[in-house]
Amino acid sequence: MTTFKQQVEQDNLAVFINFDEFGEEKSIRGRKVLVVIDNDLINERQRLSTSGTTNTNPEGVYLSTVTFFVRQRDLGYVPVEGEQMLFGDLGERGYPYIVDKVAVNMGVIEVTIEGNQS
Repeated sequence: MTTFKQQVEQDNLAVFINFDEFGEEKSIRGRKVLVVIDNDLINERQRLSTSGTTNTNPEGVYLSTVTFFVRQRDLGYVPVEGEQMLFGDLGERGYPYIVDKVAVNMGVIEVTIEGNQS
């Protein structure tokens, strides 16, 4: 008989972090990892952030924010807020981002990263 935690871990792969459903392969620190990117969460957080702030980025540069979910077992470690992470498409070195927020829940890591892009 499987425990509740074991069933959730199986569901993480079979349903949520699944290439055929929501998952996509990305490169994190040069390693191929299946992730789920949550653009809706980022848009909601930006909408709720304080308004009226001035843009401190130079012209042509913008702050790129990405929130993704990854199985802890697949990533192999839990990122630390403030550390640099190379994140990008497969076959690329990846862009440097700074880890902004990290949350671990039942074997799934939610990571929000930020980096300047042009």
